[in-house]
Amino acid sequence: MTRLTGMAGCLLLLTLLIGPPYVQAHNDRTAEDKVIHAVRAQDGISIDARLDDAAWAYASPIRDFTQREPIQDAPPTEITEIRIAYDDEAVYFGIMMYDSEPDKIVERLARRDRPWDADYISISIDPYHDHRTGFYFTVSASGIEGDGLMYNDTRRDSDWDGVWDSSVRITEEGWVAEVKIPYHTIRFTRQEIYTWGVNFQRSIFRKNERDYWMMIRRGENGWVSRFGHIEGIENISPPMRLQAIPYLLSSGQIAPVSSRTPEGNAVHQRLGGNLKYGITSNLTLDMTANPDFGQVEADEAILNLSTFETFFPEKRPFFIEGSQIFDTPMGLFYSRRIGRSPSGSFDTRNGDAVLLERPLATSITSAAKMTGRTQSGTTIGLVSAVTGKEYATLVDTVQDVRFRDQIEPLATYNVVRLKRDILNNSFIGLMATNAARTGENPATTGGLDWGLNMFNNMYSFNGQVALSRTGQGARKTGIGTEVRFSKRGGDHVGGDIRYEGLSPNFAINDLGFLGRSNIHNLRGGINLRGNNIWKFTRRRNFNFNSSAGWNFDGNKLRQNFTFNGNVQFMNWWRTNMGYGRNITVLNDRETRDNGLLRIPASNFFWLGLDSDARKNISGGLDINVGDDWDGYYRGIRFSTRIRIKDNIELRIQPRYNQSRSVSRWVANVDNPADPNSQIPVFGALDTDRFSVVIRANITFTKDLSLQFYNQMFFASGAYNDFKALTFSDSFGPLAQGLYTENPDFNSRSMNVNALFRWEYRPGSTLFLVWTQARSGSGTPGDAAFGRNLAGIFDAPSENVLLMKFNYWWNI
Repeated sequence: MTRLTGMAGCLLLLTLLIGPPYVQAHNDRTAEDKVIHAVRAQDGISIDARLDDAAWAYASPIRDFTQREPIQDAPPTEITEIRIAYDDEAVYFGIMMYDSEPDKIVERLARRDRPWDADYISISIDPYHDHRTGFYFTVSASGIEGDGLMYNDTRRDSDWDGVWDSSVRITEEGWVAEVKIPYHTIRFTRQEIYTWGVNFQRSIFRKNERDYWMMIRRGENGWVSRFGHIEGIENISPPMRLQAIPYLLSSGQIAPVSSRTPEGNAVHQRLGGNLKYGITSNLTLDMTANPDFGQVEADEAILNLSTFETFFPEKRPFFIEGSQIFDTPMGLFYSRRIGRSPSGSFDTRNGDAVLLERPLATSITSAAKMTGRTQSGTTIGLVSAVTGKEYATLVDTVQDVRFRDQIEPLATYNVVRLKRDILNNSFIGLMATNAARTGENPATTGGLDWGLNMFNNMYSFNGQVALSRTGQGARKTGIGTEVRFSKRGGDHVGGDIRYEGLSPNFAINDLGFLGRSNIHNLRGGINLRGNNIWKFTRRRNFNFNSSAGWNFDGNKLRQNFTFNGNVQFMNWWRTNMGYGRNITVLNDRETRDNGLLRIPASNFFWLGLDSDARKNISGGLDINVGDDWDGYYRGIRFSTRIRIKDNIELRIQPRYNQSRSVSRWVANVDNPADPNSQIPVFGALDTDRFSVVIRANITFTKDLSLQFYNQMFFASGAYNDFKALTFSDSFGPLAQGLYTENPDFNSRSMNVNALFRWEYRPGSTLFLVWTQARSGSGTPGDAAFGRNLAGIFDAPSENVLLMKFNYWWNI
């Protein structure tokens, strides 16, 4: 009976995922929906922003926009006219944006995907007409283009780059934009007659004005689900999509002569590429061989003294595109596990061997990804990747012989994702992952997730249940659960409540990301907001949040509450502030599995201020202070953006953090009174951390830009007052000679990246990249600001100059 019940449940779930939809109410027209009609362009359209092609004379324009910012529901201060045409190759948009003061139109130049600091027009389309997914294409008055994907109705992915064309022109009446979106850039299902979702947003930068065609008020939740419609497109077919992007790379490395780089420099050449193939009009296969990500910016340096792994965002283009398909509440897929740093150890030959070189990341030999959506509303995502063996290079100092030792085996990674639309703007999904390394048992996870939207997207119920199967000896199975109920819509009140339960054996970090397991978390909050002008403010937002957590042994690990709020003033400045209190709890990780540690109650505060971002000089200031366990911390961050010219922007963000007298774990030492136990040793730690990030962007044309990134970082820590943890809530004196090490530290680093980018034809790019990495250390515990800052430039450097040439080929 149990087996039959399980089989029936599986059949029901598969029916939901791949069968016909139960309800398609979101495809029904409502009285509030608007329609724009497209006309067929018989003689073609030239993308020159003149709107003098014959098709535009036959296309009926729309003008019925509504102001959302700054005065909601008011008529726009300027008129916008939009026409749509199409042919067998593409859909076209002809847009006339009238302006009573055309000399004040803001035409700032910026790099691709940064058109927002100028007047712009944004086109959002839903070719599947599923009211959940789509594409957006934005062009500014200076011709800067931006694009991205829309998913789950309200989410956006700005890392997607499509191949399309646009042209803009300033006139005596305002400015004109002409946009061509080829069918090979978007995805849609073959039909005789098409209805697509669409919305338009115009920005008048100097007025901070946003005008919408389909008005979505501030208190309403939803985006794609509230679009109007394009009608009139017929007798077109989704094209066969086969695109190849081969690349050629040449790089040179210059580094100080050392045991790690005995030659001091090296030259490398590399050949690889990507292939994109449309299996059907709805499914796309992406493949990459010998991928290179040399143009990707380095991760920001940080100091992590906790027992939790730091999360770094994905920056590699192959894994970014389409990544939204694999999003789940519990993060079962963290693509940075593919190509991770080698985790194995190497043979030191009883201390006689010295490390010469250790690769920083495993090499990805090949990867493939299939993404798409069936006609019945099922989203499909598949990822498969292979990483090669990695070796450390060492030298035996006794025999004077070099040798290599394997530190990472051959590995394969596979991810399967299915997500099915159900009911009204809701979904149910499945996900499974598998990481298999040669000589090890595979690590497997699987989960069921859902998102239910109710009452016109006012309320939502989301969650996931997942299982993991891991372990190299005895296999262990763990379970994780997360559920969340939210009120997202409404003009004045919102909130949510969330529960998360992760069993002690729940482990997903072979291919996912999880901070910790063995935890119950309960969180809740209420949000009060005002979205209309009142007194001297434009916006007001106030929150109360509370959370509690305990492990499966019943030990309370977290209990806190926070009050916070932010206000936007009439001059467009914004301030935020907050107060929180942590209740006394226990920590079950700090001693590294050697008992519990009592964390005393603490208070913390923060305050921030941001200026009007439209100005040529703008910035912000954030201050935070509070108790840090049994010590205290304070921090300050300042950010400034300087628009030197319309095409040159400089951003500087210095940050300084300090903590004092915080009791932190140092080591576990053998207990002389009991050889079967260890004593946790703690010290009062003082830390100083400084970081400054400098970014500069010079945009010569919309296709030619220079970007510069520099982060300087140093951190120091000094321990004193060493003591032994005798009970979870008390320390005692440490016996003389029991711990004699010096755990003080001092680290310094600088990462520089200069990127020259030229898109010499649509989709084809030439990159010239210079990177410099410096790392070193000073006197342990030395917190002197001047010495640490100067010491960064004394650290040895590695320089890499790289040229990468790729060519987009639409076959």
